[in-house]
Amino acid sequence: MSGCYIVDDDLMLVSRWLLADVPTEGDPIENLSRAFLLHSAETAAKYEVDVAKKGSYLIDSVRKRKADGVIFAAPPSATPRCSTSR
Repeated sequence: MSGCYIVDDDLMLVSRWLLADVPTEGDPIENLSRAFLLHSAETAAKYEVDVAKKGSYLIDSVRKRKADGVIFAAPPSATPRCSTSR
């Protein structure tokens, strides 16, 4: 039998990025900034000051879900198209 089970992904990370509600009172830009910096999921897209911690979120996820492996797959980028006519 071949195949695999998907036990986690970061494809839809945006739907679970923030781990706490963003305050609605005060400056919305500051509130969103603080929420992202202080109350968001650890990902490759988030800057990590401590180099030793970089990527630890991935290792923790693999261990927590008892995964046998990790597949790294980047979505294809959009191909720019030129629509100028002469």
